[in-house]
Amino acid sequence: MLSALGVLVPITGALWHNCGSVFVVVNAALLLRLKDTDSAN
Repeated sequence: MLSALGVLVPITGALWHNCGSVFVVVNAALLLRLKDTDSAN
């Protein structure tokens, strides 16, 4: 959104987008790991 408004250059916007995607994947993996740990008890 900020890149579309001209606040960020497109390269910076793409880097932020990729960082956000990595955060989502890591968070999902941590939640799956937590779920597996809870079901083992």
